[in-house]
Amino acid sequence: MNLLVMAVLIPLFSKVAVNYSNVLAVTNDDIKISPNPATNRLQIQGLPSSDNIKITVVDIAGNIAISQQLKANSIASYNLNIASLTQGNYLLKIEMNDDIITKQFIKE
Repeated sequence: MNLLVMAVLIPLFSKVAVNYSNVLAVTNDDIKISPNPATNRLQIQGLPSSDNIKITVVDIAGNIAISQQLKANSIASYNLNIASLTQGNYLLKIEMNDDIITKQFIKE
C-alpha cells in the first residue's frame, strides 16, 4: 500500500468509536400477545428485563383506554387486565428504552 493511501486511511479509522450496551434491541416479532381475541386478560410475552416499560392500550378512535408503567420487570411476561374495555379493536403500544412496539388485538 502506498504512503498516500495509508495517510488517508489511518485518520479515518482512528475516529471510529464503538459503543456497547447491555440492552438487546427488541423487535416486533419478539413480543407476543395471547389470546387474540381476548375477553378479560391479555398476556404479553417476550418483554425484556427493564425497569422502564410503559404499556398503553388505544382504541380505534385514538383514545387512550389503559396506560400502565411497569415496575422493575424481571419476568418475560405480563398479564394485562382488559375486562373494563368494550368490545372492539385496539392497539397495544409497548414503550421500552428507545423502542416502541405496537400490536393489534380484539376485545370480545
